[in-house]
Amino acid sequence: MKQADLLRTSRGSIVLSPHNLTPRGFGRPLDDRGILLAGTFNSGLLVVDASDEAFRFLDWWAMLNRTECVADKTCGYFSRDQKWLNLVPAYFERVQILRHPGYNVAHFNIDERGHVLTDGGLRLFHYTQLHQFGWDTARYVNHFALKPNEALSGLLERYTASVAAKRDELAAQFATPMTDDADAVKDLPVAMRSAYRAAFPMARLVDQVEFDERVREFRAAAPAQDG
Repeated sequence: MKQADLLRTSRGSIVLSPHNLTPRGFGRPLDDRGILLAGTFNSGLLVVDASDEAFRFLDWWAMLNRTECVADKTCGYFSRDQKWLNLVPAYFERVQILRHPGYNVAHFNIDERGHVLTDGGLRLFHYTQLHQFGWDTARYVNHFALKPNEALSGLLERYTASVAAKRDELAAQFATPMTDDADAVKDLPVAMRSAYRAAFPMARLVDQVEFDERVREFRAAAPAQDG
């Protein structure tokens, strides 16, 4: 199912994906208290249409991310941009909750959605912390205290293999070893660093005037389609 299909089938302008679909109780490695701290919805997957309501949401969320995107457990903003999504169903109309178990599958809900790995229901899997830290499947499973699962192990191993293959491809292309070592990255050839920076420019703070102008330009290119 494509993103546009999610909007059509839900009849919503804003579709949010929850971390979990059933109560987790207390005492698990990640229980209801952990989900409450992180936020009800996962910001790694949300869908919007071109309606005025969706733009109102994006304007509001963008402003919060500019001024209140923090990581502070003491004030309950643990997941930065994500925690603000808790307010969306109350603040905006035509908000739908994506309850398809095949979307947003990850270590934090694999125990309730493991069946999608074998029944063809998987749509989106989050490989959180797997290649970022250079973990293998065993360390991933042990770190998140997951039960042994042959289908999950196969999925994780295919992913790590594809990442390794891409790293080797880039290493051959640029004649430079690919590494996760921050110190080694500093020594990459200037041409390679320039190409990377051109593809992924550094973020910069946009003032309110420029932000509003970009919103107007986007709306002019994609007129609102309410109804």
